[in-house]
Amino acid sequence: MRGERVLQIVVGGTVLVAIAVALILTRSGCTAVPRATLDAIGTGIDSQGPLSSGQAVREEQWWYVAAKLADGEIGVWAMDDGTYHDGSGTILSANPIARQVSHWGTEQAARKLGVTPAGATDAVGCFGH
Repeated sequence: MRGERVLQIVVGGTVLVAIAVALILTRSGCTAVPRATLDAIGTGIDSQGPLSSGQAVREEQWWYVAAKLADGEIGVWAMDDGTYHDGSGTILSANPIARQVSHWGTEQAARKLGVTPAGATDAVGCFGH
């Protein structure tokens, strides 16, 4: 997960593992998603109504956009730069909720293009989950 560091310290033959989760760094990587971007995702959603709010993180070549559905669930979609900024590019479902409610590609297609579960998890983390 982004913002997590693992440190191993050897003291007298004992290995201590310390995990420091830098939530401030993770949260600072979150970006509010423009309404136009949420609307672009919404064109491929089957029946959940408009997306109420969204947060995104940038990882590798993808923007991971987490958005709240009408029922409160959080779907995550991966978008390339073109789509995120002006709506002209690729949108892929990046978590099981997004795959259930939209027709933005399969899990296999997303993985083949480098979309990762970790990116989706980081985006959901922007909502404090």
